[in-house]
Amino acid sequence: IEPIAPIDQTPEAADTAAAPVADADESALVERARTEPDAFGQLYERYVDRVYSYIYHRVGNVQDAEDLTARTFYRALEKLDTYE
Repeated sequence: IEPIAPIDQTPEAADTAAAPVADADESALVERARTEPDAFGQLYERYVDRVYSYIYHRVGNVQDAEDLTARTFYRALEKLDTYE
């Protein structure tokens, strides 16, 4: 398993993170993530900036936003088997 890249906190990252993703591609990646840790890493890379940006705008604090982003992805990993 490769280390996860740090969150890009620049406004440009938030803009590119909002690009839509094809549903079929996303579903296939989620299916792979159930058995392949690297696939979950790809999901993380795909959504971390968008999730962080949303949370940061809600809480207004970098440390809290980073903590809540980490918790969000931890919870997603825990509940991956329930995704439909």
